[in-house]
Amino acid sequence: MKKNLIYVGAVLLLTLSAACNKEENFFLENTYHLDKLLVAEGAGFNDELYTFTVELAEEGVSGANGSYSGTGKVVRYQFYGSKYYLDSSVYPAVADGSETDASYVAAQSTVYDVANGSVTPKGISDGYVYVSKNGSDYRFGTTSKLSDGSEFKFVSGVKIDFPKLPKYKYTPIPIQAYQATDRYVVEFANGTLALESGQMVGEGLLFHLEFPLGFSMADGAYGEGAYMPGFLNTMYAAWGYTWDEGSRVIEYAGGSNAVSFYLTNQTITISTTAGGARHIEVDCDDVIYIFEGKF
Repeated sequence: MKKNLIYVGAVLLLTLSAACNKEENFFLENTYHLDKLLVAEGAGFNDELYTFTVELAEEGVSGANGSYSGTGKVVRYQFYGSKYYLDSSVYPAVADGSETDASYVAAQSTVYDVANGSVTPKGISDGYVYVSKNGSDYRFGTTSKLSDGSEFKFVSGVKIDFPKLPKYKYTPIPIQAYQATDRYVVEFANGTLALESGQMVGEGLLFHLEFPLGFSMADGAYGEGAYMPGFLNTMYAAWGYTWDEGSRVIEYAGGSNAVSFYLTNQTITISTTAGGARHIEVDCDDVIYIFEGKF
């Protein structure tokens, strides 16, 4: 049954997206149209997740957070995700304490019947919420099961601009900074990584940054084109030879290592503290990695 629901959800998500792209009205039988945005807030939840409060209403309702005037339907969802904005996905209902990427907590979500300012809340017990994002244009849709056993169906089209709210992760271990033959290399890490006899030992993430020849680590912001982007060199792939080049982040775990991701269009900002330490930030949009220390 759940597999069928997920399939139907995926189809509805594509339909919502298509409707948004075509700027068409999206109508379903016995479905409420909640095209008024009352609340859209994001905040950090833990080291991996963000939480989002979204309230959508019919045009005849005003207010927020359980206090409303007018007449119509309001729905309030508590979503969870790994980005600082609500991303396109099919969001299943989960129990309080079981938050995962692309989910919502049913016990924290509510449908409100508003009649001339009189508010009647109804809990949500199950169901999927389908979210389609295209820039700041959002489409929502769901068939939710309510705590009284009834079903609640709605679609919505609203604009939401979530402010950038990145997580900060610290990479405090200086590894090395040196001028190579044709580039300048800066390396720092987290976890237990260390450089011993020319080899990396321990576990964690190693930031390997490559800059053009003559780079002096001057204070400033270095965007796309100001450093050497990372990529997988497949020049001799036909003979079984490939290797990583450029700026990249390497994960060391269990005695092996592999590139976690390449740096291509991120912004690297370098500054100097009053004590002479180098402060380096690597802005990966939803995560900013920070190093501060001396090489």
